[in-house]
Amino acid sequence: MRRPISRVVGLALGGLMLPALPALTALAAPAGPAPTTSTAGILADPAAGYGLIKRLVAGMPEVAERLAAPEAVGTGSAEWNFGCPIVTAAVGPDADHAGLLTDLALMSVVERAEIVKLGYAKAEVDRIFDGLEAKRLAALKAVLRNAADADIAYGKVQRDTEKAAVAAFARLRAGMKRKPMRIVVPEECFDEGFSKSVVTEPPGGKVRLLADFAERLCRAQGLDPTDPARCDRWTEADAEASAAHWGRYRFTIVWTDGRSASGTVDIAVDGSETVTIPPR
Repeated sequence: MRRPISRVVGLALGGLMLPALPALTALAAPAGPAPTTSTAGILADPAAGYGLIKRLVAGMPEVAERLAAPEAVGTGSAEWNFGCPIVTAAVGPDADHAGLLTDLALMSVVERAEIVKLGYAKAEVDRIFDGLEAKRLAALKAVLRNAADADIAYGKVQRDTEKAAVAAFARLRAGMKRKPMRIVVPEECFDEGFSKSVVTEPPGGKVRLLADFAERLCRAQGLDPTDPARCDRWTEADAEASAAHWGRYRFTIVWTDGRSASGTVDIAVDGSETVTIPPR
């Protein structure tokens, strides 16, 4: 089974006000009124939401680093695997299916550029990806309406559009004198998975987390990320829970004796099975 991009999914919070966060200048706040909540904003206008997410994805440092690399991931291999995540992002709770929109945006921005690096003509690559995007966004409308069996239908559209794209690349390659790497849909994407237990020091604290990408999304929607009632992408964890994605997080902790703490933590890919908050 092919694994999707990892996302952190948690519970929306209510009522907790958090310390101010530093300004993010990647995107200006929207010209119109801010939505009541982050998820409501995506649901109200999925097309605009996707455009916003795609611009945020393009501004991610990890994406910029990948786009600046001279060679595509997997260069030198016998085949290039289409549809496998190269860069991932945590979006927090996604009752609005923002995770699916983020997956699509990452695929469109990163894989599009990687395939051009392989030697395929940019104009043709753009045409193939634009068609894939249009079909998936059309299918996502039913998912966002929570239509019956929409998730199953969207999964089929994902598979069908991957196969159609790979077939188009094969036709393109057949007409090229200098053959680039062959592009295939693999049976599964290699994914070691990621999971870390969240613990507090001293033990027993209740932890709330906001992923960096989710924070940027709320700010870009004109929402204050320190207000979890509106920036409803905060996740909730405890000593039994685990973080399902690496990266920078904003956190708050409340202990039963009334003490509290807040700050940032970088959850890294390393040999550790736990992350301690606050960081030591």
